[in-house]
Amino acid sequence: MFPKGISWCKENITPRYPNFRFRVADIHNKEYNPGGKFAASEYELSYDDASFDFVFLTSVFTHLLPDEVDNYLSQIRRVLALGRRCLASFFLLNEESLGLLRSGSSTIDFKHDFGEYRTKSASTPEAAVAYPEDFIRSLYSEHGLMIADPIRYGSWPGRADFLSYQDIVISTKEDAP
Repeated sequence: MFPKGISWCKENITPRYPNFRFRVADIHNKEYNPGGKFAASEYELSYDDASFDFVFLTSVFTHLLPDEVDNYLSQIRRVLALGRRCLASFFLLNEESLGLLRSGSSTIDFKHDFGEYRTKSASTPEAAVAYPEDFIRSLYSEHGLMIADPIRYGSWPGRADFLSYQDIVISTKEDAP
């Protein structure tokens, strides 16, 4: 989505690691790429089936709406080789994070509740999106991606014990969806 960042990666990473290639994905996002050409809910990764050993998404699902997350998980399953892994970050809502939100400890106030998800902004929901953990687990399962527990919960809601800011989900592609 960010041409300058992709250019930097092509100039600084690919020459040293030629197996790393970078492309701009001109995907529409109301917050970050309002002029984007492709809808995230319909975007197809231009890679062969089962051609990746590892898929890494950081701060991507935190800016996608449910139909977009569903499509991305479908595409990840398609391009990921059997038994291989995906690491993705989220803002996950569960008993602990909801309690911290209610107490005012969170760095983001996901006050706009749309049922399947919450956002910090009603007018630009893609600015930051949080999902119930059970909903995300269900989507992963529907797409044949097995979550490797434990989920590594982040500091965003005000946790004292954390690995990163966002919640980290590691999954493996199963044999059948």
